[in-house]
Amino acid sequence: MVDWYTQAETLHRTLGDGDRIDLGGRVLTVLHLPGHTPGSIALLEERTGTLYSGDVVYDGGLIDDLPNSDVAAYRRSMELLAGLDVSVVHPGHGPSFDRARLRELAAAYLRQRAEG
Repeated sequence: MVDWYTQAETLHRTLGDGDRIDLGGRVLTVLHLPGHTPGSIALLEERTGTLYSGDVVYDGGLIDDLPNSDVAAYRRSMELLAGLDVSVVHPGHGPSFDRARLRELAAAYLRQRAEG
């Protein structure tokens, strides 16, 4: 039995690719990275090279077989991520990692999907 709940929040606006979120002293750029799910996003703080990747990439087997997953879109997202100049990635699951590991994960996914 679950004895907790979260209260629904009011949606004030949707976020799109390239939108900027100014947190006062920190600006995050929205990157639309579909594939895992249609609305997957990451948030990039360009000043520090910090990427908050959510579920689009993490250090583990990437999931692209959900009912709304799109492998072709995921490949494009991985290609974009592989070219980002980031210093650290904070994923939605698991430990943080650096740019070299991001490129390894993206390359491994692209290689796996190219092979079938």
